[in-house]
Amino acid sequence: PEILKQKIKELKEETENQRSFCEAANMALEVLEQSFIEVRRSYGSELEKNSAKIFSQLTDGKYGNMSISKSLDISAEEEGKFGTREIGYLSSGTADQAYLSMRLSLAELMADGEKLPLFLDDSLAQYDDKRLKKTLEYLNEYLNEGQGLLFTCHGAVAEMGKNTGAKVIEL
Repeated sequence: PEILKQKIKELKEETENQRSFCEAANMALEVLEQSFIEVRRSYGSELEKNSAKIFSQLTDGKYGNMSISKSLDISAEEEGKFGTREIGYLSSGTADQAYLSMRLSLAELMADGEKLPLFLDDSLAQYDDKRLKKTLEYLNEYLNEGQGLLFTCHGAVAEMGKNTGAKVIEL
């Protein structure tokens, strides 16, 4: 009975910890949703236009238009093709490019003309060589007057970074 009592106590503690975590996650989600509503109200179509411009550059012109819903769902329109496609129907590399475009655009809009430091942690891991090269070239240009750190455990990303002119420090 003592072992069972101890096990019940441990399970109750674990349940309480998980409940607390869920409450915190729900609260964070509510704050994020409210924040995005404010961002949409403040920046709206400017966010979409700027994101689409960046996305077009990252995809070498393959995608020319992008729309971002109130719930942060992204749709993209391939150049020369009719209609948009939800991001879930595109490759994971293209989806990552779309989300990176949106984040960079949002940072630009919120910084009001200044360059914010950029911190990326293995954000380019799903990119093929062509995407990787194009994105690193864009980031080098984007950060020409700013600062950025790209953390990666992928040797190919570091090597391509060197090839596109980035300063690479291996730890």
